Amino acid sequence: MINCQKGDSSSYQCVYRPNPAEEAGGLVFYILTLGAMLALVLFIRTQVPRELLVSLMHDPIPGTEGMLLRGLMFLAVAIGLSPVLILGILTYKQLGRLINHWTLRGNLETLNVSCGPLPFIGRNHSLSTVSVESLDVESRYGTSGLNGRGSSRSFKLVAVLKTGVNLCLIQGISKEEEAKTLAEYVDWKA
Repeated sequence: MINCQKGDSSSYQCVYRPNPAEEAGGLVFYILTLGAMLALVLFIRTQVPRELLVSLMHDPIPGTEGMLLRGLMFLAVAIGLSPVLILGILTYKQLGRLINHWTLRGNLETLNVSCGPLPFIGRNHSLSTVSVESLDVESRYGTSGLNGRGSSRSFKLVAVLKTGVNLCLIQGISKEEEAKTLAEYVDWKA
């Protein structure tokens, strides 16, 4: 959903909010998978006797063999927890796509893009309109569903800088019309 308003003769503000119905399915999947993994970790944790864990932590074998055993134990824990960490990051990303909105504010001199309320690294930009050649819409194809059998298409609003760099301002726009509407509305050269 796009909501654009013009201020005085040279200022504007556009707010883009993704469709919650399209984003909720992915979030439910990630939360359920993360919950199942955490339940598995807790189940395994309750099945290992506490005495075994304590004995492994207190140098069960003297010398380098004991150090190697402890190192392998910590490596196993790190490998075991890495899927939980990855799923946690993916869940946060999907939650951000569900909750966040992008605000474009500008005038003849600047273009500001902010993403909130959940913070994301690299999503807020402030550009001088002198450094921007044009705003373009790019499409991206991806796979979705189990085993990547489905396909999806999303769009992103890109600022083409005069230096030749393409800077992504908003990504994950589900409809091409919405991306083109944003690109056309944010026209500081009018």
